[in-house]
Amino acid sequence: MLQKLAYSVLAIVSTVQAITFRDDGSFTVVQFADLHSHNGGPFPSCSGLTDEQKKYPCSDKNNTQFMSNVLDVTYPDLVVFTGDNNDAGAWLGVENSVKHFLQPTLERELDFAAVFGNHDEEANLDRDELMDVYMKYPGFLGEAGPSDIHGYGNYILTIDGETGPEFNLWFFDSGDYSNFSGIDGYDWVWGDQIQWYVRESKEREAANNGTLNSFAFFHIPLPEYEIMLEEVEISGLHNEGVCHGALNSGLFATMVERGEIKAATVGHDHCNDFCGNYHGIDLCYGGGTGYDGYGCAGTPNWARRSRVIELSDYGRTIKSWKILDDGLLTKIDEEVLFSEEGGKVDRSKRKRVEKIIKELRED
Repeated sequence: MLQKLAYSVLAIVSTVQAITFRDDGSFTVVQFADLHSHNGGPFPSCSGLTDEQKKYPCSDKNNTQFMSNVLDVTYPDLVVFTGDNNDAGAWLGVENSVKHFLQPTLERELDFAAVFGNHDEEANLDRDELMDVYMKYPGFLGEAGPSDIHGYGNYILTIDGETGPEFNLWFFDSGDYSNFSGIDGYDWVWGDQIQWYVRESKEREAANNGTLNSFAFFHIPLPEYEIMLEEVEISGLHNEGVCHGALNSGLFATMVERGEIKAATVGHDHCNDFCGNYHGIDLCYGGGTGYDGYGCAGTPNWARRSRVIELSDYGRTIKSWKILDDGLLTKIDEEVLFSEEGGKVDRSKRKRVEKIIKELRED
C-alpha cells in the first residue's frame, strides 16, 4: 500500500496540466481497446486474420500503423487505452511493449490515459509497477488512484471550459480474475470503488453547484451489457457473448442514481462493438484494435477498429463512431449518444443485428 501511495502522489504531480475544451467547445477522444501488444518485433504474432490478410506479413507493427492512421485523421485531444494493452506475449518485458504501442501517441505529443485489463499483468510486472511505467511518459494523465480501495487506475479527469469545469471522465480498474473464495470468473468493480465514485461525485457536485456530464472508461463489461440485449435495440455488432464480471456489484445502478455518467465504453470482448442505451446510459464497446489478440475472421465485414468519442458544446452533446482498419479508414455507426437539446436522442437508425455467438474467448 505504501508503494501504491507513492505512485499516487507522483501521479498528482503529473496531472497538474489541465485538459480543456477547444475554443469551439469540442473535445475528441480516441479509444484503443485490447491491443495485446507484444514487443514491436517483425515476427508474426497476429491471430484471427482473414484469408486476404494472411497473404501479408502481420505483427505488432500492424497495431501501430493503424493507430497512427487513426490519430492522423482525428488528431484527438485525448487517447484512451482501455485495457489488455499488453499480455504474456511481451516476453522482452512490458516496458518494451508499452514503449512500442505508445509511439504513435508520443510522436504526435498527444495526452493519453489508460486502464488495465485482465491480461496486462501476465508478463513481468504487476499493476502498481505497470502504473509506474506509464507515468514515466510525457502526456500521461492517469494515476494509481486512492490507496485504500481496490485496483490501480481509479481516477477522474476534468475537462475545463471558459469558466471552469465542464465535463468529467471517470476511469475504473475492473480487475482481472476473481480471487474471492468460491466465485470463479472475471473480476468486477468492487464496493469500495463504487463508494469512492459516489464520494467524489458528490464533492464535485457541491463544488460545481450541480453535476457535470460525464463519460466512463473501464475494461470488463458490466452485467447490464448482457441484460440490455433482451430489452433495447443496439447499434453495431454483437458477435460474441458478453464476458462480464462474476458478480453484479451495483456500479451501473449507482451511475443511474447519480445521473451524471451519460455513456461508458469498455474492451475485453474483441468482436463486439455495439452501443445500447439502457436506462439513460449508453453502454458501448470499443471493438478490438489489436492484431495480437483474437480477431473475428469469418465474421462478415469485420476489421480491426477504434472508437471515436466527440464532445461538442462543452459536453452537452456526445457523438461517437468507429474507424475501421480496412485500407480506407471507413467511418461507421456515427450516432448521437447523448444530447441536452430536447432531452431526446434520435435512435431511429439503430438496428438490432443478428447475434453470431462464437467461442472466441481465450482463457
